[in-house]
Amino acid sequence: MKALLSIPVFRRFTGAWTIDNLADSALFLTLSIWVKDISGSSGAAGMVFLVLGLPIVLSPLTGALADRHPRRRLLILANTAAAGCALLLLLVTEPGDLWLIYAVAFCYGLLGILNGAAQSGILRDMLTDEHLDSANGLLSTIDQGLRIFTPLLGAALYTLWGGGALAVGVAAALLLTAALLLTVSAQESAPEPASERGGVLQENSAGFRHLGTIPLLWRMVVVTAIALGVIGLFNSALFELIEKGLGRDRDSLGS
Repeated sequence: MKALLSIPVFRRFTGAWTIDNLADSALFLTLSIWVKDISGSSGAAGMVFLVLGLPIVLSPLTGALADRHPRRRLLILANTAAAGCALLLLLVTEPGDLWLIYAVAFCYGLLGILNGAAQSGILRDMLTDEHLDSANGLLSTIDQGLRIFTPLLGAALYTLWGGGALAVGVAAALLLTAALLLTVSAQESAPEPASERGGVLQENSAGFRHLGTIPLLWRMVVVTAIALGVIGLFNSALFELIEKGLGRDRDSLGS
C-alpha cells in the first residue's frame, strides 16, 4: 500500500475519488428523507432507491462508452454534469416537484455508473498489474467507509438548512472532484479498433453470454440479485419502522 500511495498520479486520483464518494454518500439517503418529508409516503421515499439503481440496466452501454472515449475526460464531464443535476434540486419546493427529485436521482445514478466504468479503465492505464488489486481494494474501502458517516452529514445539512444547502454542498464537492481530475495525468490506452469490437448488440451481450458458459457464476449472479432485491425492501420499511414503530420523526434517520 505504501508503494501504491507513493505514485503521485494515483494519490491525486484517490483524493478526487474520496471527494466524489463523499458527495455520493451524502446525497443518497438524504434524497429519500426529503421525499418522505414532502410527501409523507414511505413508498415514495423508497422509490428514490429504485430510481437510483435503475440505471444499472444501462451499464453495458456506459461501459462501451468508457471503452470508446478518453476516461479522464469522461470522469470530468460526468462529475460536472452531476453537479449541474444536484443544483436542479434548488427548484424543489412542493410535493408537485417530486418528479424532479426522481429525475435527478436517475441522472445521478446513471452518471455514477459511467464514473465506475471510466474509473476501472483509467486505473489500468495508471498502474501496473501488481498494483491493481491494492488500488481497487483501497478505493472500495474509501467508498464503503464514507458510507458510515457521510449520510449523517447530508441529513444534517438538510435538517439544519434545507434541501438547498444539500444541493449546493453536493454540487461544490463534485466540481472540486472535476477540478482535481484535471491534475491527473495518465497515458491512456487507445480504444479498441471498431473492427475488433463487433456489433453493438454482440458487444453489449458479451457479459451475459459469458455467464451462460459458467453455470456456477450464473447461479451466483441470480442469488445475489434476489438477495439485493429483498434487502431493497428494507429501504421503504425503514421509514415506517422509525416513524411508527419507534415513534420518532423522519429527521431521526439522519441523527
